Parts: sequence; structure tokens; C-alpha cells
Amino acid sequence: MKNKKVFSRTIDITCYEDEQDSVIIEGEIKDTRLCHYYLVTGERKEPGILHNMKITMKVSGNSLTISDIHVEMIHYPREDCIEANKNIHKLNGLSITKGFTKAVKDIIGGTRGCTHVANCILAMAPAAVQGFWAHKAQKPVTKEFANQGSMSHYLIDTCYVWRKDGPMIKKLSESINKIQS
Repeated sequence: MKNKKVFSRTIDITCYEDEQDSVIIEGEIKDTRLCHYYLVTGERKEPGILHNMKITMKVSGNSLTISDIHVEMIHYPREDCIEANKNIHKLNGLSITKGFTKAVKDIIGGTRGCTHVANCILAMAPAAVQGFWAHKAQKPVTKEFANQGSMSHYLIDTCYVWRKDGPMIKKLSESINKIQS
């Protein structure tokens, strides 16, 4: 027996080149109710999109600092939802590094913002790292870039393969030392 689908959430994230040291990350979150439902008031609602928000975020420099962020509220269940993004500008200047998740939750989490926007931004962060490296990796690593130590900073202990005491970090360190010589 196949279970009936009742809800779907999609998050789509794409990264674009901007300037030499920045990328634009676009994230879209869409929640769809796939069956009719009732509000607490008793009103019946038909299936359809409940939430749809697009976030555009510019990340600059090897520090992966948010330098610009905007939210477009395409579809939302309540008029008050628009006000939920009044603190989004406070993410400008935040670096996507250790502590990013906590900082986002502190700034726009809970009653300080929109949960859906916050969730999308938290999904966008690792994509921003990947997009930045994809942008930078179109050219060989320069001595200047290697001297900044930023590659290993964003990789160490992010997963099993990049664990501090693993062979890939050793190999990365050897490669950086070779470039720096």
C-alpha cells in the first residue's frame, strides 16, 4: 500500500559568479499542501502553495562574509509574515564559518523572524561554501590564496573525509606548503 502524499517542501539553491571575490547565492523554499485542510476557524482550504520565499545573498571574500541579503515573499499564509523579515539586514557582516547556525538562529530565529527563511538560509550556507570554491577553483590556487589558510579553515572537521587527523587534511597541508614554497 502506498501512502498518500500530504505535504511537500522543496529547497532549491543556485550559486552564481559575481566579482572575483564574491558569489551570489539564490535560495528558494516552497511548501505545498497536497490535500485540502481546515483552519482552526473551521474554514476549508484547497491544496496549494503555503509558503514560497526567495532569498538572494551575496557572499564576499575568503571569509565568506554576507555583504548583501534580500528576501522576496512570494506566497505566505498571513499578512504579518511580511514583517517577519525586518531583521534580515542584521545578517550582513556575518561570516559563514563555525557558529554561523547559532548566529542565524539568534538573529532571525523564533519570534525574531520567519522560520522558513531561516531554514532556507541555513541550507544555503554550505552551498555558498561550495559555490565560492567552485568559482575560485576555475583557476589554480595562488600563493597569496594559500597563504591566507582559508581552504583548510573551511574544510577541517566538516565531515569524516576532512577530519583533522585524516589523510585528506595531511594531503591538503602538503599541497599548501608546496604552493607557498
